[in-house]
Parts: sequence; structure tokens; C-alpha cells
Amino acid sequence: MKRTRFVGLDVHAETITVALAEQSGELRSLGAIPNRGESIRKLIRRYEESPGCGGDDRSGTRRDFRFQSGTTSDGLQQNGGE
Repeated sequence: MKRTRFVGLDVHAETITVALAEQSGELRSLGAIPNRGESIRKLIRRYEESPGCGGDDRSGTRRDFRFQSGTTSDGLQQNGGE
């Protein structure tokens, strides 16, 4: 069975607060990043390339990015390059 690691994004005009939730219920705050395209792409790459963090990687762990839709998150998908 594949594990899923959820990456939660609380999007504000200038920053994005990042948290990680494991299926086991463990929650970790990872801090804040600037709400800029390069910072978002770097965050995505970090979890795609990290063992146990990337989407459907060798360890079988799938990552799932989630954020609340709203005016400050309108450009998030565009900035993430996806």
C-alpha cells in the first residue's frame, strides 16, 4: 500500500507557510517561504527529489500538495509551473 505525505500550504500575499502531515497523523511545521515563483518551484522540487517524499518514488510514498483557494493563492498553480 502506498503512503501519502500531505504538504499543506497556507498562502498569504508575501509568504506561504508550509506544513507536513503524515498518514500516521504526525504534523510538522516546515516554516514559511516567500510567495514567489522560484520559492514555490524549489519547494516542489525538494519533495519530488527527496527519498520518501516525492510523488510515487522508489519508496512508494506519494506527495499531495494542498492549499485553500482564494485571492492570494490564485497564482500558486501558475508559479509552481504546473
